[in-house]
Parts: sequence; structure tokens; C-alpha cells
Amino acid sequence: MAIRHMDTCGDGYSTSELSEQFDLISASSPTVGAGIGRNGTNGIQCATALQFFETSVPALNTYFCAQAIKCSTLTVVTDVVHIIEGAITHIFVRVLTNGAIEVFRGAVSLGVSANNVITAGSFPYLEVKAVIHSTTGEVIVRIDEVEKLNITGANTRNGGTGVIDRIRWQGSTNIVTFDDILVNDNLGAAPQNTFPGDRWIEAVFATSDGASSQYEVVVPASPLTHFDKIDDATPAEIGRASCRERV
Repeated sequence: MAIRHMDTCGDGYSTSELSEQFDLISASSPTVGAGIGRNGTNGIQCATALQFFETSVPALNTYFCAQAIKCSTLTVVTDVVHIIEGAITHIFVRVLTNGAIEVFRGAVSLGVSANNVITAGSFPYLEVKAVIHSTTGEVIVRIDEVEKLNITGANTRNGGTGVIDRIRWQGSTNIVTFDDILVNDNLGAAPQNTFPGDRWIEAVFATSDGASSQYEVVVPASPLTHFDKIDDATPAEIGRASCRERV
């Protein structure tokens, strides 16, 4: 097993369907915006620190979390990615007002990158490897496939049993837009068990019948085609996203 979550961030679904794509969204819901993604596609926008969305993952101590992010401004500190076990947040990945990335275990700073690795209004691809352990923990941060922060031999366990079972994406008054989310575990063989690299996640819909994609016609009985039973954009279907390397 490798990919645990993959999301287009709004391509093919609306704000009202966020709860079908993610396991938890904030009471003040993030919004799906048309054309605000990094490739002219849709994106998910969190406009306050109270807005977030998250996915549950099998309890493991290591995950790779990749996402495109855009901070509208850098006027306040923003915790964009949270690595969580139950009610405990092991790791915060934070964007500072000087454009640096800082990693925290709870309230303890574990390391900070150089300034200006993030710029306001840009749409970099942020990849985070998190290994939770009280002495041999690890957090590696890459921007557009270039390593910007490497923390090893650290205490990354903020209590609990030392596993990751949820990942949260959050905004602030800076307004943060997310796109092309991909979460990998570290099981199996390379390259699926490591950093995925800069990826586009695309919504794919059936457009025709095919020998390897036929479906039994049940209702309606006419027309006698298969693909047209599963080609609707709404409601959101599970498993219609595909992943390809950005070129």
C-alpha cells in the first residue's frame, strides 16, 4: 500500500460536497473556488484560522503529505499542515511572515528553513515527510522537489502512542488555497513509499465504453451504453481522481 489519500481539491465537486471527500471539515466551512487552483482548476480555500479540512489515515508512524499551497499574503504566521494522532497534534508545519517554513512539535520549535522559500501569491508544491518517534523522529520539508528543511534524530512525538491517524489542512487570515493533495505511507517499494514529487491530481470521468471499463446496464434500460451511467459530475463519486507527474 502506498497512496492513502488523493484529492483534486474541488475539481468535479462543490463546497457542499467537501464532507464527502474529507473525514472532517470545520463548522465554518472552507470553500471550493472555481479557477483558483494552480493550473486554472478549482481549489479549496481556507480564509480564517478556524477553517480546516482533514482526512483520516491508518495508524502508522510515517507519512508523506504533499500539497500545493498558496498564501494570499504573509502578514501572519500560518499553520498550514497538522500531523495528528487523536486529539494530539504531533507536528505543525508553519509558514512564517518572512516566507520561511518552521516545524513544531506542539509548542516546541524543531527547526526553521531559510527565509523566502514561500512567497505570497505563489503556488509552490509543499512535501512533508513526518516520522513520529520520541528520539529518532524525522521531518523533511521539500518545496518544488527541493529540500528546504531536514530534521533528524528529534523528538517528534507530542504524547499519545506515536502514530499518525489524521492529517489536517488549515488556513488563516492570510487566506490559504490548497490544490493537488497526495498522502503516501512508507509501506511497499520505491517510488510509491517516498516523496511523490510535484503532482497534478486530475478529475477523470467516463467518456465512452471500453472493453476494460464495461458496466452492466440496469436502469435505465435505454440507451444501451455503459459509460453514461457513471459519467455524472455530481454527486461526487469515489475513486475518479488520477495522478500524473507535473511536466
